[in-house]
Amino acid sequence: MELLILDKNFDSSETLDIFESLIWTDRYYECGDFELYMPANEKVLTMLPQGYYLYLRDSEHVMVVEDTEIETDTEEGAHLKITGRSLESILERRIIWNRTVLSGSFQQGIKKLLDENVISPSDASRKISNFVFKESSDERITSLSVDAQYFGENLYDAISDLCKSENIGFKIILDGINFVFSLYMGEDRSYNQEVNPYVIFSPGFDNLMNSNYIESDKTLKNVTLVAGEGEGSERKTVSVFSGEEIQNGLDRRELFTDASGVSTMVDGQTISDQEYTSQLSQKGYEELAKNKTTISFEGEVDPSGTYEYDKDYFLGDVIQIANEFGCQARSQITEFIRSQSDTGIECYPTFSSYEDIFTNPAYSLMCLTRKAGSYIFINDRSYTKTNDKPVIFIPAYMPNTPQLWRYWIVLGRTENSVIGSENTPQFVVSRTMTINNRTVYLRAIENGAYEGVPFSVKTENFQKDNFGDAYPIEPGNENNFYLKLAERMLPV
Repeated sequence: MELLILDKNFDSSETLDIFESLIWTDRYYECGDFELYMPANEKVLTMLPQGYYLYLRDSEHVMVVEDTEIETDTEEGAHLKITGRSLESILERRIIWNRTVLSGSFQQGIKKLLDENVISPSDASRKISNFVFKESSDERITSLSVDAQYFGENLYDAISDLCKSENIGFKIILDGINFVFSLYMGEDRSYNQEVNPYVIFSPGFDNLMNSNYIESDKTLKNVTLVAGEGEGSERKTVSVFSGEEIQNGLDRRELFTDASGVSTMVDGQTISDQEYTSQLSQKGYEELAKNKTTISFEGEVDPSGTYEYDKDYFLGDVIQIANEFGCQARSQITEFIRSQSDTGIECYPTFSSYEDIFTNPAYSLMCLTRKAGSYIFINDRSYTKTNDKPVIFIPAYMPNTPQLWRYWIVLGRTENSVIGSENTPQFVVSRTMTINNRTVYLRAIENGAYEGVPFSVKTENFQKDNFGDAYPIEPGNENNFYLKLAERMLPV
């Protein structure tokens, strides 16, 4: 990889392609960064002072040189480590100087923050003259709205938190000598849509070399009490929650949000109670977004495999990922890392959990097995694939107790798809139905998997003791959306 060095006037001064290692990371929700490691000498120190810029041909992002560290070792000699972050980090150099209310268009709200603190602030000394805002025409962005109030927050943190709350990326690109800011959204290339070609990373496709699945609710908060201005019992408060409904009992996890900086007086005028409540609520939603269930499905892909970055998928895109145990997830490309060392050049994305994956528990419990010998644990039973035809397990029936699934549906592509284990008989999938003009075969099995919200399919004709029988499902019923989604996992 070859780096182009730009001075503070954005003129090209040198190229650099001899170093021991380089790590270059582009990010969707945050600024990227780089680390350059090489033998130390005076020429390099002169070439790369703080405030200079680095350009890599394969990336649209430009990095700012921020830190220089010299390491000395009697055996290895002196080495130089140079680090920095991408242009988005320059927003950290500004705070939101005046009390600012955002109400209405989300994109225009972001533009207002930039106009008043970077592009055309009242204090000319705060202006960055070559900073430009480029409006997005993407309806997914232009249709969003916001109600928020800021005073004194760091500009980078405010914009980053707002964008994360709406799954929007932001970037600053160097165009000539101008810093061009824009909002953008990745495309959905998962099984959850039928518009874009699917992008699937899985050992079954020989393009996922390793993966790591983590799920933790240790830091989860789903209800927050937001406290605004006032003292004691006169302090204004509002509570907000995440998800479709407020949680109760042990499922409720509370958080306090101090929003005392949000004022009812703006520019000498008192805002309405409704406006003030909306602004407090926005603060609460931003804090809850930082305290979600940690669900990550990360993996290292084969760069020479099925899909090519910046051609088949891009930063911010949502793709499908699966491991050899059949766990499936929609994951978002939140980082793309390029590295070079004495072992060669590596380029790979970082997958992070996408919130929509887990808003319906049926999808979070959906599992796929493709190869003979692959298996899934359901309660205390291990179900093993006994042939090469793919099979999907889906939670299918919920009895009176609100926390326990008793049955799973099994989908197969052929009549010969079978599931079994040493402790249970093999169930031949024999009932047929058509979804998306494709034939699938269904069978129900008994289990004891836990989940909190019922899976919305018909259960009237399914009896407790008939776990070896076929499960009746109404084709075309919109409640079977996740069943249709699961069917897409099965190849022709």
